[in-house]
Amino acid sequence: MKQESCPDCGWIFEEGQSVKAHRKRCSAIAIKEGPSFRSRLPDRLRKVRATITGTYEWALSQPNKGTPSKVKEAFSVLPLKKIETELLALESSLLEDDTQHLKIKRLIALSHAHVKVAAKEASKKNRAQALKELNNLSKPDSPRSNDLLDQYYKSGQRRVTSGGLPSLGKRN
Repeated sequence: MKQESCPDCGWIFEEGQSVKAHRKRCSAIAIKEGPSFRSRLPDRLRKVRATITGTYEWALSQPNKGTPSKVKEAFSVLPLKKIETELLALESSLLEDDTQHLKIKRLIALSHAHVKVAAKEASKKNRAQALKELNNLSKPDSPRSNDLLDQYYKSGQRRVTSGGLPSLGKRN
């Protein structure tokens, strides 16, 4: 009888079982891939990581009610890079020994704070991009001549309305 083993976790399979099917949900592969904020994980690996105690995805599925509000506020002020490095350190130590209750609570609180801070930074980035585009639209293109009447905005609107200059009471 021929036996195969998973190269990542070492499970042994009989001839009828498939190593390919196992590798889709192998916990060793899911742990090697790392947390979902570092790399884009497929849904199947994210679900596997959510079942492993001490991972970022597992911590997100846990309630954050036991964490005091002062701690939540303190974590939400931290920079995103600092939160991510601490999450990686906590996850690696908890995967080796998951009996450390204080570290588990800290991982849960930090993972929930990471989601909030990441959303906040994404909205800031989107707002900055929108303001940049708006400023580019409101600035006139390079003038075709030195005459104010020949300048146009990028939206196609003339800088000066017909009938007079803006200083004479006309609106742009």
